[in-house]
Amino acid sequence: MATVTSKLAQVPEEGSPVVMQQSGVAHVQIDAGDISGYDVVQLFNIGAFSFPILITDIITEITEAFTASTTLGIGDGTSTSRFLDTSAIAPTSTGYASMKQDGNANSPGIRYTAAETIDMVVGGATPSAGTIDIYLMYSRLGGI
Repeated sequence: MATVTSKLAQVPEEGSPVVMQQSGVAHVQIDAGDISGYDVVQLFNIGAFSFPILITDIITEITEAFTASTTLGIGDGTSTSRFLDTSAIAPTSTGYASMKQDGNANSPGIRYTAAETIDMVVGGATPSAGTIDIYLMYSRLGGI
């Protein structure tokens, strides 16, 4: 198992003009060539801000189906399936999934007050094909 950081997207840094926005969307695209079986892929870096960040949704879009034996889950350091577990994402076919559809207790959102990464765990064999787009919707709480 390896930790992959080459596709890590930064939620805007404190002091950046973009941080003055109340909400935003971050995006990462992962292709089969970027991952191996049992990798942990760091997708989004939530910085240590002086204000909380609320993750309001994570949406995935499979634009090219992955190898049949591949599973994908999205979580953080607390739980590898905190946002979308492996039953919510269907990587062997094209389509969408949202943490709001997953029916988990975290669907209303997760509030971060300390640094954290949002990660994707790859299960099964190394995929030979596949592309997933991951969108993270967030809101800034206070500090404006």
